[in-house]
Amino acid sequence: MKKIISNYNEATLDFKAYYTIYKNTHRNFVLWLKHRKKKQYPFTDAQKTIIEKIKNKKSIFIDSFGYLFVKNNENVISFENKKYKKIFDKIIDSNKKIYTTDNFFSETMLQIMKKESPDYLAFFYADILRYKSVEDLAEFINSIKKELKNINLLFFIDMTFIDFNKIKYSNNDVIELLKNKINSLFSYKKISTFDYFIEII
Repeated sequence: MKKIISNYNEATLDFKAYYTIYKNTHRNFVLWLKHRKKKQYPFTDAQKTIIEKIKNKKSIFIDSFGYLFVKNNENVISFENKKYKKIFDKIIDSNKKIYTTDNFFSETMLQIMKKESPDYLAFFYADILRYKSVEDLAEFINSIKKELKNINLLFFIDMTFIDFNKIKYSNNDVIELLKNKINSLFSYKKISTFDYFIEII
């Protein structure tokens, strides 16, 4: 008899399904898959921007497949969602640069981040940022910065995945609105029509 699940959290997906979901939501992973055997990757403008920013710096990437940048900077560590662990175990020979968790900001994970003491905590189009409202995103950023005062935060955001009135407000309007809600020094750069780079110091 088949089990009837009451919500999506109870669903168990097979490897292929998780692989497809991860591939469709993590652009760094897609580039790595296509070009992993090459010495150099055809980086996008956003990827070039983050590479230059973290040059010679220790960085932790959250839910972003930061492993893509290990060839450029050995001081890159990735924290990924535990549900995708089998993907990393299967395709990466040495995953010492990838750690998995079911809660990125649990007390344990926060302690690890503090102990690692990176220069940057980076969210490169992180899946966990999708479909947040401006208010939710501001609260999320402020809470992280409060916990990790000495670590600068880097965000690469696709505005199509931020929840706001897209008829009433432009992307620039929303970034300025977000800036006014952040309790730390906030700077940003427009990369394309929908893509923005944000730094919180």
